[in-house]
Amino acid sequence: MRLDSVDLTIEASGATPDEASALDVGEGMPLVNVSRVLLIEGDPAAWMVDVVPESIIGAREIGERFRPEAMLLDLLVSEGVPVGYSRMSIGAIMVGPKDEIGGKLGLDAPSAALSLIQTMYLTDGRPAQWSRDTFLPGKLDLHVLRELF
Repeated sequence: MRLDSVDLTIEASGATPDEASALDVGEGMPLVNVSRVLLIEGDPAAWMVDVVPESIIGAREIGERFRPEAMLLDLLVSEGVPVGYSRMSIGAIMVGPKDEIGGKLGLDAPSAALSLIQTMYLTDGRPAQWSRDTFLPGKLDLHVLRELF
């Protein structure tokens, strides 16, 4: 499978109320936002937005080391960030050509989409990354594995 990204944006910002809540930081704390359209085999597959505290990794480091065919998690792990686990919410949403996401994905008609909202945690339990991804139908083969104790 060939992956790539277009419309990649990496920017420093202050935490919004939603970001602050997800990452357990104060509003306005320095974060790095990474957004992009994920391409699979050259076709738009997902709109992805990742937010990480600058204390974890800075915008300059991400800009220098992020690979467009990879995920931000891949970069964090390669940089030695001790990511331990994640929690994900999975839902269905509608996106249309006039919506921000639908426009970025090049839709010409409304479509259902898979919404994945995920927080990655360090091994000590602190939040390290908050992701909001919207996948078009048929672009993600999602399986949920449950560990039973």
